[in-house]
Amino acid sequence: MAAIGTVLLGATGMGQTLVVVGALVLGALGAFRLVRGMGGAHGAAGVAAIGYGISAVPRNAVAGGRLGPLVLYALLPHIVLLVVRSG
Repeated sequence: MAAIGTVLLGATGMGQTLVVVGALVLGALGAFRLVRGMGGAHGAAGVAAIGYGISAVPRNAVAGGRLGPLVLYALLPHIVLLVVRSG
């Protein structure tokens, strides 16, 4: 967070907001790519992305003030996609 605050000229609150919003978008995009990578249609991938995006996990992490679970939420679909592609 310090690096983001430095880039944003000391606006650490803005940096935290960008991390939270970016994690939500990155997680939904990862779910979309995961379903498409497994051979699903665009419609199914869109439904998966919306479902992943509206889940309660990121909201609970934000409400608890924890960024660790939020980062895992954002990266997990991408990690699963890498594992599926490698195996």
